Amino acid sequence: MKKVVLVIIIVIVGIGAGLGVGVLITNAKSKAAIDNMQKKMQQSEAASQERINNCNNTVDRLSGELQMAKMEVQSLKNPAPASEQTAANAPATPAGKATTAAAPADNSIPGDTKQYTIKSGDSLWSIAKSQLGNGNRVNDILKLNPKLTAKSNLVVGSKLTLPAK
Repeated sequence: MKKVVLVIIIVIVGIGAGLGVGVLITNAKSKAAIDNMQKKMQQSEAASQERINNCNNTVDRLSGELQMAKMEVQSLKNPAPASEQTAANAPATPAGKATTAAAPADNSIPGDTKQYTIKSGDSLWSIAKSQLGNGNRVNDILKLNPKLTAKSNLVVGSKLTLPAK
């Protein structure tokens, strides 16, 4: 009888030890699986965030192009007054001769200016929005950069003169 009880106790202890080891192994595999899933989720989240940023950049660029198109349509609907057209068609000042007349008040932008280096993906509207706080200030940039037009292609690395905020 003592042998039977001893065998039963050994069997019960063995089963308990086996279950304990099984639980530990399963727990370790579960942790590895959870870590792997978390890593994949983080990668997926980073990829999604990058796609969202790209979409936001595209929306900003398209909004800028839309604003520029609206301004161009408006300028076509309301042509410049004759005094501005005459000034635009006037001959350039000869080299070495300075003019003493001040620029027209509507072409001046008060305050200091700063330089901005054009980056990839920039548009006039996005630059006005990020640097001046309002995408509609494109005309302020155009006034300070006379060689630039609303349809100009911006060259990455070139400099723009911007008004102070």
